[in-house]
Amino acid sequence: MGRIDSERNSWGALTAVNDFSGGLLPVLNWYAPSLTSAKETGLAAQSVANIAYFLKAGQNDQAIASGPMAEVVQHSTQHWPDSDLTAVATYLKDMASKSSQVALKAPYESMKKSTTSVRVLSQGAKIYEQHCEQCHQAQGQGVPGAYPALANNRAVLLNDPTNLVQTVLYGGYPAATQLNPRPYGMPPYILELDDREIAAVLTHLRTQWGHQAAEVTPLQVNRIRALQGQ
Repeated sequence: MGRIDSERNSWGALTAVNDFSGGLLPVLNWYAPSLTSAKETGLAAQSVANIAYFLKAGQNDQAIASGPMAEVVQHSTQHWPDSDLTAVATYLKDMASKSSQVALKAPYESMKKSTTSVRVLSQGAKIYEQHCEQCHQAQGQGVPGAYPALANNRAVLLNDPTNLVQTVLYGGYPAATQLNPRPYGMPPYILELDDREIAAVLTHLRTQWGHQAAEVTPLQVNRIRALQGQ
């Protein structure tokens, strides 16, 4: 787990073997959330059984594995014996519970004074209604067992919006596992939505349903889109 979720230096090497503070993965351009943060993963508040189930099924009632983590589950952890899954889950929960780093970063860079224009918010709401609402529902509650809830979703509220942008650009494809052999996926919108539209709909997600996360800008979207072209 540390080899996926720990922050790496400019050479791609781990900064510390037991460092689970997360960070942006070089080349892959995905953000690995901190395993010690109550805001980013919340492992301390989850049961050992729930964490183990995530590693085996690729999802639980708290999260769905996506990006590089989906590959880890599909090709590795789903095949582990239950005893190993329980042991790792116990370690992760214990580490998160004891960690003094539960607030490594300011929770969500909340917008003390909203600078997001009415135009952007209106555009984001319209795009959400056209492209997202059918699956994720009007209030972001999702459909249990099929489409994840976006309301109060830690992945939606991460300070770094990289994973959100990646998912909208290139689609979201959970791990296919024995416990979830035909997961519901999300189509890519790289050719359908431009940078401003993606920024607007993601800002909508991060400012609705009681959310107070920072606005996503077209420049952030453009940079992530450009990185994948390298």
